[in-house]
Amino acid sequence: MRLQVKNILLRFRDSFFSALEAVALDCESSITSKDKINFVVIGPRPGRGLSESVSDSEFLLTFPKQYIPQLIYLRYNSQFWIFSSLKLLSLSKSNLKLKILLIQYAPKFHKFPSLRLLEFLESRGSIITKVWLDSWSVEIWRNRILPCSHIGKFNVISDIPNNPMTALDQTHSYEFTPTPIPILPRVPFEERDTFLYYSGGRSASGLYKSRGEILDKLSIFGFQVAGHFYDRENPGRRPTYLEYRNSLSRSKIGLNFTWKNESSIITGRTWEILSSAVLLLQNTSNILNDFFEEDVHYVAFGSFDELVEKLRFFESNPNVIEKISLAGQSKYLKLFENNTFWRNYLTNY
Repeated sequence: MRLQVKNILLRFRDSFFSALEAVALDCESSITSKDKINFVVIGPRPGRGLSESVSDSEFLLTFPKQYIPQLIYLRYNSQFWIFSSLKLLSLSKSNLKLKILLIQYAPKFHKFPSLRLLEFLESRGSIITKVWLDSWSVEIWRNRILPCSHIGKFNVISDIPNNPMTALDQTHSYEFTPTPIPILPRVPFEERDTFLYYSGGRSASGLYKSRGEILDKLSIFGFQVAGHFYDRENPGRRPTYLEYRNSLSRSKIGLNFTWKNESSIITGRTWEILSSAVLLLQNTSNILNDFFEEDVHYVAFGSFDELVEKLRFFESNPNVIEKISLAGQSKYLKLFENNTFWRNYLTNY
């Protein structure tokens, strides 16, 4: 009963706020003053088992410090999201160039910002960039990416280089750029107290079931997997991003999985492991072929038996772990230390 009442109240709130937003848009006068440049980042709620969202962690922690006074951060579907809508309208009147970054926007789910509001802002000169952390399925394209493809000129994909599904949109361009990752100080190898680390979701069924099965079998084979692997139905306590990164940096091997149904993706965890000089150990995939060399910069396994075999080898050869992890970090820094994401957003986009 309580849930039904709550849902009714939420629907009433959203309908009322949408009506207020429509009135504000209809009453909006022409732009009279434009003397500032502001950067607006609109991000999702926390996910990935962390207490902070990806926009709170990777994006805001790497935002160039000299531009922070001009940064405005908003969330999708905040409790009183109408005030965020009115704030964007106000900013559009006073800004020479309002630059808006949408991270994982879902137009069918997010009441704020509405498509109508974004269309209005773009008509008033706002520059909109969309970041897609997930672009690996046709369903994602049909439900999220394509419905708002007419908004903004710039689309950033961060999970699949040369994604063939960009062919679904013949009108707009999609550029692969890794998400900006904070670079933490490297913990000396001899001071690391964790052999094998994993952070991510698991479940009894569905997309994450196989991960849980592998983690459970590793325990049976005598490998203690440290980290935060949460039940996606009941995640429990969620660490902060820096808690997670500090735990990862004290590890020797970082376990990672790239599969999403039939697709392989590059996750933010991939870059976090490599940038921390932790050995990246993940399932066999060609997703990293354009950037790294297997057994030089990272290690892959094609089956559970091969995973166990390689872990046994690394237990007896810690010097090999250190050699590959340092090579992986060095290659990562060479490729992405000067990540162009923020430079493009702040200047070129």
